[in-house]
Amino acid sequence: MEERTPILLSKPQADLKEFTSKDTSRPNLTHIRVTRDFAEATDGHILVRVPHDGISPKEWPATPGTGVGLNGDSVLLEPKTLDRAFKNTDSKSRLPILGYVHLSLDEKENPILTATDLGITANFHQKRAEAIFPDTDQVIPSGREVTFALGAGILSRLADWAEKHGKLVEFYAGEKYSDSVLIKIPRKDGCPPATCVVAICRPDNLPAAPVKTGEEPCREEEEHLKATLMGHC
Repeated sequence: MEERTPILLSKPQADLKEFTSKDTSRPNLTHIRVTRDFAEATDGHILVRVPHDGISPKEWPATPGTGVGLNGDSVLLEPKTLDRAFKNTDSKSRLPILGYVHLSLDEKENPILTATDLGITANFHQKRAEAIFPDTDQVIPSGREVTFALGAGILSRLADWAEKHGKLVEFYAGEKYSDSVLIKIPRKDGCPPATCVVAICRPDNLPAAPVKTGEEPCREEEEHLKATLMGHC
């Protein structure tokens, strides 16, 4: 039987709320998905995945109200609930682990988010979301380098996150025309980098140097990534 493992969530993962959808008709995309390996969010056009920091949940202090760990399934978290939990962390403590939020499940598999400063412990409960998150592994590109263009608005959102938690932005792209661009943002704290996937606009019949410019992303490519992500909902 697979061991159930609680998860320690970091502030960079909570800030994935910036990449969730605001479209309430797609409730799966309005959540942050947490697995045993990473947290991720997407609005159907841009996907950002942040690995866990690698701190063992066994280092978490004994706190009342926590449940059991996750099994092989993922959990969808409401950004507002995660925000409330992080407002109760002690990020200035000499114990770095107190800057994290502990994720566990109750007897009905509903998420419990726990924050503590060793004096006061706060538990935040959320009903387990029934929505199905898309299979994001299918949109992460690989292959040779290609020329592409990205809207300034998308880059601005990634840059804002990188300014808080990263050092620089690295770009990778796949071979197919309808592929996406893979962007990696190494973390300032030395933890595993964030992985971002964005639909791209790749100019036709042009040599490697010239690309289209402009504020808006290519609509054809945007719809392709949306169709890929939402086709698994």
